[in-house]
Amino acid sequence: GLYLWGAIFEYRDVGPAQRSRSTFSRSTKQEFGIAPEDRVKFEETVSETFLKELGKIKELEIVSEIGPDTMILRGGFLDIVSRVPPPTVGRTDIYVATMGEVTFVVELIDAETGETLAVASERRKIEQPGGQINSTTMRTTSVTVQAEVRRWAQRSASKLRSEIDKGMKKARK
Repeated sequence: GLYLWGAIFEYRDVGPAQRSRSTFSRSTKQEFGIAPEDRVKFEETVSETFLKELGKIKELEIVSEIGPDTMILRGGFLDIVSRVPPPTVGRTDIYVATMGEVTFVVELIDAETGETLAVASERRKIEQPGGQINSTTMRTTSVTVQAEVRRWAQRSASKLRSEIDKGMKKARK
């Protein structure tokens, strides 16, 4: 079975999330604090998406307790940073190509021996479709940010599931 150890979420310390009174006071700033309620939304969206995707692994059943023949999957979402500025008083439209960045780290552990079987990490941007390719910027709202976080989590979880599936097939040979 596969036991999912609670994921770790760590945010880059760039100061508190705050509304700005003027566009000039933040014109050079590229990293922004994430409000506590947005952190909760981010963590719920990512956790839910990963759980759903990892539940599709054919070779392993997700288990709620550690026992014999159990592997532990521990995930971490580290150095999370937002590139979306807080709304400015009197202005609601925000345009960005990259919404944020996250370093995703995953560790697969043999529950019986405590041996680490695999570790992988990757720094990824959370961006709107086409954001990186042609540097276009798109209007950003809390809804579009949430959609992109979900899309990013889906891609990352799908890639992880695929790697675990490959690893399980190799181990059986």
